[in-house]
Amino acid sequence: MVMNKPTIQELEDYFNSIKLPKGPIQLNKCTTIEDPELYVKASISIIKRNTGNRTYYPYYKRLVLFKEIIALQTIDPLQP
Repeated sequence: MVMNKPTIQELEDYFNSIKLPKGPIQLNKCTTIEDPELYVKASISIIKRNTGNRTYYPYYKRLVLFKEIIALQTIDPLQP
């Protein structure tokens, strides 16, 4: 399955439209987000300032992963 990569604007809009959970949030085996609000603001700022610079692509990938984790946490299992 091929998924479209969200633009930085789409990510920013998404995070502005939701209430972020309190930390900590385990992003992966080696990364824990202690302050989700600060993490999102810092990541978006870094990505915007370094658009096109492949060195900063991991910031984008982690932010997309964070979005996916947050989205999974907000799914109501009782909804059809």
